Amino acid sequence: MGLYEPFKVLLGGHDVETTPFWIKLCAGALSGTIGSAIANPCDLIKIRCQAEPDRRIPISEAVRRVVREEGGVRALWQGVLPSMQRAALLTATQVPTYDEFKRQALRRGWFEEGLALHFTGSTLAGFLTAVVTNPVDVVKTRMMEQMARSKGGQRRYRNAWHCVTSTVRSDGVTSLWRGCMASWARIGPHTTVSLMVFESIRAAIGAKAL
Repeated sequence: MGLYEPFKVLLGGHDVETTPFWIKLCAGALSGTIGSAIANPCDLIKIRCQAEPDRRIPISEAVRRVVREEGGVRALWQGVLPSMQRAALLTATQVPTYDEFKRQALRRGWFEEGLALHFTGSTLAGFLTAVVTNPVDVVKTRMMEQMARSKGGQRRYRNAWHCVTSTVRSDGVTSLWRGCMASWARIGPHTTVSLMVFESIRAAIGAKAL
């Protein structure tokens, strides 16, 4: 979220009223991609800990296992491509949708700047984000957990596209949206709280609203 505004300005979006939506999409995608690439090891270890049968593996041990058994430190970036793709879609949906809804709502007189506008916009953004990112989330999770579940260290999926085609072939297209409501139950409140807090912080430091 912190990189969204700088990228928007860098791409030429200097004025709230005239910034094209494509600039907002690109700014969201770029900021999400960079954040996800940096945080991928944390995401990987979280999924590995969740995949353990007893659920009691220490985080430090999960890190050691990945580094020792799966190819060194760079193994912590397994699944980084689908993770970055998901983050690009997430942020390109989440923040620009909120940004554009606010602009349209203010211009058309539906709301005034304030909590009601922030809550409505962020709730809408959370719903759309869950729908758009769920297929990539399914692929990312399957790729990250495949080594933990595989026998003899054999990978089930060669790459993200192979994971998509295998999933659709075995379970149908709708399987890519499996768990979508659960995803919305998680990402919806997260988006609403995050954007509202973000707006409050901007107001507290004297910055303009998003």
